[in-house]
Amino acid sequence: MSAAEQGKNNHAQVKTEGGVNRREFIAGAMAATGVVLAGGTGLYSMGRYLIPPKQPERTRQVLVTTIDKVAPGKTFGFKDLNDREAMLVNLGDNRFKAFSAVCTHLGCLVKWDPAKQHFICPCHQGIFDANGNVVDGPPPQPLEEFPVEIREDKFLYVTFKV
Repeated sequence: MSAAEQGKNNHAQVKTEGGVNRREFIAGAMAATGVVLAGGTGLYSMGRYLIPPKQPERTRQVLVTTIDKVAPGKTFGFKDLNDREAMLVNLGDNRFKAFSAVCTHLGCLVKWDPAKQHFICPCHQGIFDANGNVVDGPPPQPLEEFPVEIREDKFLYVTFKV
């Protein structure tokens, strides 16, 4: 064996104080890097599965009627996208609100009392104010409200979650 070959063999076999040669150290470092990257990818994927990203809320606007069809203090009945009863209320001064007409207590249909400017549930006498909030009776929560938009000073659009 020549001196050059002997030098190569000795160089490859040189151990550090801890007993690891350069080749073993690099192989171990690459393996550790691979484990860290694979683990991070796995944790990221698991996190996305367990806590999915928030989806943007999908909505749909529907033309319900025109302003002239709903006199101040009166209501206009219509159905939401799920074929449930709903009401559009003209509060005066071009202020309109839309609500589900289904009582949050037992699902009866509420009626608008124009004299008292509130909704009343005929089943158990639940009362909701003009903003849909519970005023009296057993309903556990307010009426579901739908945003209303006036377009071209005439058309009343209601926005529903899809």
